[in-house]
Amino acid sequence: MDALWKSAAGKAAILLSFALLAALAGYVLYTRQQAAPLAYWLIGLLLASWALYALGYGLQRMVSAYQSLETRLGEVQKSVGALHQEYPALANHLDGMQRQVEQLLQREESDRLPTNPGDPAATASRSNDEIAYQTAAERYGMAYDSLEVDCIINDDGSAVVYRRIKVTATSQFAELDTFLYAPEPTSAGEPWELDPAFVEVRSLTAGQRIEVTDFKRESGRLSALLRIEPPLLSGESMTYEMRQKLPAAFYTIYLSPTEFDPEEDNFDYWGWTINRPTRKLHLRVYLPQGNVKPQDHNLQVRYASASDFPAQRAQYEERARANKVELQGPDGGRYILDLSVEYPVTGLIYVLRWLPPFRTIPLGPIKPSLPEKVSGAFVGIAPDLLVRVRDQLVLCGPFASEGALKAVFIDNRISPWRNDIPEGDSVKERVEVVMAFLFNQRHSTGQNGLVLFLRVLSERHKPGDACGDALAALAAELEQSLAQRQG
Repeated sequence: MDALWKSAAGKAAILLSFALLAALAGYVLYTRQQAAPLAYWLIGLLLASWALYALGYGLQRMVSAYQSLETRLGEVQKSVGALHQEYPALANHLDGMQRQVEQLLQREESDRLPTNPGDPAATASRSNDEIAYQTAAERYGMAYDSLEVDCIINDDGSAVVYRRIKVTATSQFAELDTFLYAPEPTSAGEPWELDPAFVEVRSLTAGQRIEVTDFKRESGRLSALLRIEPPLLSGESMTYEMRQKLPAAFYTIYLSPTEFDPEEDNFDYWGWTINRPTRKLHLRVYLPQGNVKPQDHNLQVRYASASDFPAQRAQYEERARANKVELQGPDGGRYILDLSVEYPVTGLIYVLRWLPPFRTIPLGPIKPSLPEKVSGAFVGIAPDLLVRVRDQLVLCGPFASEGALKAVFIDNRISPWRNDIPEGDSVKERVEVVMAFLFNQRHSTGQNGLVLFLRVLSERHKPGDACGDALAALAAELEQSLAQRQG
């Protein structure tokens, strides 16, 4: 009707039909009984035409409405199909958001609980470490909530290294490169033959998959690329395990007295480089079965070089901060070296070191005399005591470089001799000439320079640390020996 009225012809037809109807109606009313039958037929025809037109218009509107409804239903069906396709991704995203909220609540709760309520300084330090860790994680894009690595050594000197790592994303990522142990060449200069299945990886988080996709060896370094599916989104975490085999004879099980050379460092070692923000590091070395107890053990913390290999420079402050290495067992016939460090420092290498036991007979006294060029400087002191002082300083002292040694002399008790420290060509020679120099120095208080040096070094270690305790005991023994000599 609207379309018909909008056209000029439609308007004319409608006006004429209304005019004709009105004229016929007037004629009938005027003539009454004398009206011709034709007028009635015309009126009926006009009314029928209008009725048919209205009926057709109504049917047309109904058809149009039905077609519009059908189109809308098709669009709704498509939208429902799209929602069905997007539902798994939406569900995963909602699960990820829920895990992120739970993690934030757990971190907030852990931050509110101090490590030791009676030690405000420790609580503040932990809080600062946690803030630094979270800041580094946000900037780096990922972090390790926990890094647990176990090295299990077998009777033939081979080893299996297990890693259990919980990684948290602070930005989306799907690949993660990881360090692998690359055995050094054999004594003949040949590289170790690696088992094709020497490394395995598996996810411990439901819904997450991880696999090794590529290996890369360069400059003596071996690494692998791990692919994670689906990618970790910001705030999501996953835990995975890795297993790597190391070949036989990789580690020394025993030493014979003829193989032991006090001039050399016969310690075996195993360590880990911190190359990502890490909240907690836990290292364990399981020595071979059969109660193979090491003669000695200690912790070294070294700077990583540009190629991630251990540099010669040691980091004594961090070694003093780190928890001491515990010798546990025997458990199931194995001794275990255990190290746990909260908030380890990125760019440092934490190294567990141990001296394998002797195969048959214990070692006798280790060279009960010092070299002739320094032996005359220690008049009246038992050679055995001096040798023990020397060996302990080689093991625990800051003699890796001249700079590290001078850094210790900032202490007021020994600072007067800072600029007179003699130099040496090796760690052992540096220890011996410094001992000889300090032994013949006296502080204004009358105390012997070597005794003061040993005490300063012992106090730089954490209470209960094996090196610190040994140095303190040697300082007391040397002081007593000096007193007896003067008496």
